[in-house]
Amino acid sequence: LRWGMVGEHTFRDERAVDTLRRGIVEELGKDVWTAIERRGKYYNMTEHPVFYFRDYGPEGENRIDRQVTYLWLVDLGVTSNEAERLLKVDEEVQEYQFMNIDEVEQWVKSDMEESLKSMESDKMKSFCHESVGSLILFGFERIRAIRKEKDRR
Repeated sequence: LRWGMVGEHTFRDERAVDTLRRGIVEELGKDVWTAIERRGKYYNMTEHPVFYFRDYGPEGENRIDRQVTYLWLVDLGVTSNEAERLLKVDEEVQEYQFMNIDEVEQWVKSDMEESLKSMESDKMKSFCHESVGSLILFGFERIRAIRKEKDRR
């Protein structure tokens, strides 16, 4: 398994790498983080944090979500079969599947296109809203840039 999407809010005064570790342990299990420490790698894909803002409006009880986040590329250092044995997902994870990055990118793009065609332009089918989809697409751009840089070496 080469990558995955895990989202986590950062606590005040928490280092970015500690948020990454906590998110993986909470959502995927301690064994996954142990595998990353032993055989995997992780890279912060953003030189500076990304500021995320979401106003949920009256239908969201006027909740406003502001956070600073980082995008990480995580290589577990194991095959998908090994990852399957390691995963101990929590109640937030309703389902998961292993997909290559091109499939996921197409999934996010088509979901965003469908939401733009509907009357509720910021509500996506598979992701909570357009801001999350945009962050994911930004992550794909960074992955391509990292790959290109590695190919040059």
